[in-house]
This record gives sequence, C-alpha cells and structure tokens, in this order.
Amino acid sequence: KEAMAAGMAVVAVDVGDTRDRLEGVSGCRVTDDDRPETIGAAIAEVLLSDEPREGRRAVEPLRLEAVAARIIGIYEQALRGS
Repeated sequence: KEAMAAGMAVVAVDVGDTRDRLEGVSGCRVTDDDRPETIGAAIAEVLLSDEPREGRRAVEPLRLEAVAARIIGIYEQALRGS
C-alpha cells in the first residue's frame, strides 16, 4: 500500500487483501504463485509497460482522513440507534 501511495509499480504475491487492492490497477500485478520466474516475469512486464501507475488513486480510500470519517459515521449511526 505504501508503494502504491508513492506512485510506484507494484508486483506482489496473492496474500491478504493484495488481490483486492491491486485488481484492475494499472502499473500493478499480482502473481498466482511465489516462484521466482513468475515474479520476475511480472516485474519485467510492469517495468516494460507504458501504462500509467494508478496506485495513488487505488489507495485513496485508505487515507487516514477517509478511514476516520468512515469510523465516525459508524459511531454516529450507532448513537442514533439506526
């Protein structure tokens, strides 16, 4: 997530929420396995690509302010009893 926020290309193995975070984000790839040749091929593909790196857009909902606003909304909704 930090690399995406920095506008870097990202190649990652499918663990945790990686696939959900990177799916459809140009300049990012998720590999199906952790074999060096699979990861290496994905790295080469990203580095040779002309596609824009859209990681910043993809992690925008994770900004501290955005997360805090969602949490406050949940508390406000709970206090209203809805």
